[in-house]
Order: sequence, then structure tokens, then C-alpha cells
Amino acid sequence: MQFLRLDHIAYVVDEFECSLPIFEKALQVPASSVETVPGQRVDVVFLKSDPFLIEIVRPHVGNRPLQRFLKKRRSPCLHHVAFSVSDLITTIRYLEKENYKFIQTTPQTGSSGREICFLEPSCTNGVLIELCKLPDVKLIRNSAMINVIE
Repeated sequence: MQFLRLDHIAYVVDEFECSLPIFEKALQVPASSVETVPGQRVDVVFLKSDPFLIEIVRPHVGNRPLQRFLKKRRSPCLHHVAFSVSDLITTIRYLEKENYKFIQTTPQTGSSGREICFLEPSCTNGVLIELCKLPDVKLIRNSAMINVIE
């Protein structure tokens, strides 16, 4: 198992309208178009901050876990840190053998159609860590991330 690189840092927000201008001004880059990720019940946008991305996540109505998370904190707030790995299944199995726990051990579909999974924060000192399969250039070229990747 090898973590190849930091993929993105994610902030969760109540709404894009107030938060995006703050990030765009601070990073001096425009946000990507909004992408809806039905399986995660969120909308996301990305901002490029070399050498990784900043993901801004807005929960859909009814996404109770993220809505509870936001209720406890101020918007925007840090939500998770993501790492790209070349083989997600092998990485999951390796970490399970090392006694790490996952929210779901079966990869889910994240933004740009990428396979993702989250480690339980209880085994990472309270930090939510997302593992992402390395991006497929063909997928990214057809996604909302295109504005920030190229």
C-alpha cells in the first residue's frame, strides 16, 4: 500500500454563494462548475491550489450526517483530508489488517466517478480521511473538475 499524494482538502458549507467568493479570492482561482454526487447526497466544487485541490461540499437536504456536522461547527469548516492511492481495494485490505476501521469497506462513487472510501475518524485521532482511487484522466476531462485540473 502506498499513499501517492495528497488529493484534496474538503470544506463543508451551508451554501456556495457566501463561501465560494472567499475561497476564490484567497486562492486567486475560479471554482469549477457545480457537480452533483447523488450517492454521497452532496454538491461539490473544486478550486486548484497546487499541488492539490480544495473541495467545497454542500450537503443536500436530508443529508443528516453532514447537516449535523455543520450544526456543530461554523460554515465553512474543514471536513476531511483525501489521499490518492493507486489500488483502493489493496489499500483497504492492508489497512484493515493493521486494525483500521472504515465507514464502508466497499468503495463508493465520489465526484468525477472516482472510487472512494472513508476511514473511521475514531482510528485516525478524530480526522476524517478519504482514500480516492487515482484519477482516470478520461473521467476528469468529462467532469466538473476539468476547469481546475487543466
